[in-house]
Order: sequence, then structure tokens, then C-alpha cells
Amino acid sequence: MSISAGFTAEEIREFVHEYTAEPYGGKGAWLAARGVSYDRLRRWRLAVFDGDLDRGLVPRDSSPVKIPPGQRGFGEASCQGTHRA
Repeated sequence: MSISAGFTAEEIREFVHEYTAEPYGGKGAWLAARGVSYDRLRRWRLAVFDGDLDRGLVPRDSSPVKIPPGQRGFGEASCQGTHRA
């Protein structure tokens, strides 16, 4: 099962690794030449690097900034009692 119709998991993995090997400044043109949007690439990259590609899981985190589980809630706990309305 693939996270994107028309592409196998191996094709997606290869695509992501080719993209990351591209030098700075040439990645946008590289994507355009292959007809893949940055949003699709971002989903694929998340799946490859999070280990979800082989399991066919689709990343659901729509935020471009990811907070590691160990750091979630850190800011709220350290700021409690210091905020005044």
C-alpha cells in the first residue's frame, strides 16, 4: 500500500532521497521539473523519515513545526502562574 496513488513506497523513498541530495537553491526547480508540489513532497518526507512509509501510514500533522513528545506541554508548565491578565 502506498501513501500516494501512482507511486510505490520505493519510488517515494528514492524521490525523497534525491530531493534531499539536491543543492540549496535548486530544489524548487527540481520539484517543478518532476511535477510534484512541495506539499506532497513534505508529506512524503514525513512518511520516509518517521518510518511510516512502509506501513502505508499517511502523516496527519498539518503543522510545518513539529514538537517532540517529550517537549509538549513544557512551555505551559513553566509559564503557569507567571501570566497576568
